[in-house]
Amino acid sequence: MTYFSTPVDPLNGNTPLNSSSNSPIIVEGISVLGAVYGLYADSNSQTNRGFIYKLGGFTTIDSPEFGNSSSSSSTPITVVTGGNVSGQFVGFVIYNSNNTNQTHGFLYSNSSYLQVDDPLGGGTTSANLGGGVLYSQLNSINSNGVAVGVYTSSSGSTSGFIYSNYTYVSVNHPNAGNATILNGINDNNTSVGFYYDTSGYIHGFSYSSGSFQTLDDPSVAYSSSVNNLQLYGTNAASINNSGAVAGWYSGSDGHYHAFLDNNGVFTTLADLGTSYPIAPPAINNNGVITYTISNSDGTYTNQMVQAYSLDTTISSNSTNNAIYLLYQGAFARLPDDSGFQYWISQANQVSLTQISNSFVQSSEFIQKYGSNITNSQFVQELYQNVLGRQPDTIGGAYWTGQLNAGVSQATVLLDFATSSENQSNYASHITSGYWIL
Repeated sequence: MTYFSTPVDPLNGNTPLNSSSNSPIIVEGISVLGAVYGLYADSNSQTNRGFIYKLGGFTTIDSPEFGNSSSSSSTPITVVTGGNVSGQFVGFVIYNSNNTNQTHGFLYSNSSYLQVDDPLGGGTTSANLGGGVLYSQLNSINSNGVAVGVYTSSSGSTSGFIYSNYTYVSVNHPNAGNATILNGINDNNTSVGFYYDTSGYIHGFSYSSGSFQTLDDPSVAYSSSVNNLQLYGTNAASINNSGAVAGWYSGSDGHYHAFLDNNGVFTTLADLGTSYPIAPPAINNNGVITYTISNSDGTYTNQMVQAYSLDTTISSNSTNNAIYLLYQGAFARLPDDSGFQYWISQANQVSLTQISNSFVQSSEFIQKYGSNITNSQFVQELYQNVLGRQPDTIGGAYWTGQLNAGVSQATVLLDFATSSENQSNYASHITSGYWIL
């Protein structure tokens, strides 16, 4: 992966964004045109203010009420959470009125600020803050001007919503306890988010045309003996037009981890530490992912990474396709460029089964599958890692029987990776080039 330098601090000139201890900055995402957005701490007004950074300059985003309050405790906090190719940005503002925090969504376009609150949001009423909304927040906007967010009703339940041209549609996951959150949306109007189950754990999902699909990272842990985390589960935070999803999950090591889900291929990107992720990972249509790490000294590190790219220089054929799918089957990730090129060159001298055997013997494979795994466990892992599902009774018994009869793990791995089911799952990866890390 390729790592990028971060923007500069708007209050300290050319100071690197991550080194400012007096005015920390948190990056929420980056648009396809390279506009970075988020919030920064302004020591002068003693509040957090939204920003957009592009073409070498910062634009501060504040609500119209900014500067109208006499006390710092009621100064609005502004966060920019999403932006599109048309230069529209969304986010939310937190007000403190009579010791009651109220959160309102907004749409910022062409220097114009529009407050956007789902009308079903309820709670305390404040005439100057726009009715009875207690909590309403916008998180993302696509190139069609369709935005997604979340609101809390007067009854205390939390729902996702889709906003378009003053029209609001509520979204609630059927398995949710009392909260569904929409985080991101792409130009195909597929959105992602998470919901709380009745046990208080969260589960990621994608949502399109009224249908939900679960997006839980395979490495998620719902408890840890190492550290007691604030929240356990998977947060599907952002989706791009290729269907790639970025987010975070809680691990058994007691840490949060950033992940990339590229059409069912989950890749862990970074260790985010033990503090609840203050800004979830976000991905744009160029495959650039941003995420923020909370440091132990109270500062933040904002990182950008080029997650993948489309290589159209490699010829598409059955052998290259098989090697590509072997990476996903063996390591549950896209191939890195140098490794992919190497094994393509080796295919002129060795068979695909021999290449598969090299993958099986690798330290990465052993770390993922285990060194003393039983045949039954190996088949279980293949179904989950390669096909993304539990084994059916007949299929599971068949492949376990094959291994018991002496068929090698390398042969079975190759058969799973090149199966018609797996080729169908990853057809979009190999039709116009190869997606590589």
